Amino acid sequence: DKAAHFLPPYTFNIVLKVLSRANRQQKEVKVIQIGKEEVKMSLFADDRIVYISDHKN
Repeated sequence: DKAAHFLPPYTFNIVLKVLSRANRQQKEVKVIQIGKEEVKMSLFADDRIVYISDHKN
């Protein structure tokens, strides 16, 4: 189904939008813990930078 391929990127964008709204007031890099993974997010104007790293390697 072609619609199923559209869902993961769309969901990712929704999650980023929610995180950016929660983080908008802060100007430094924000670290968010999701399970065992750390996601670092930095915002400037309308730009989003998301750093995801694998600490195992």
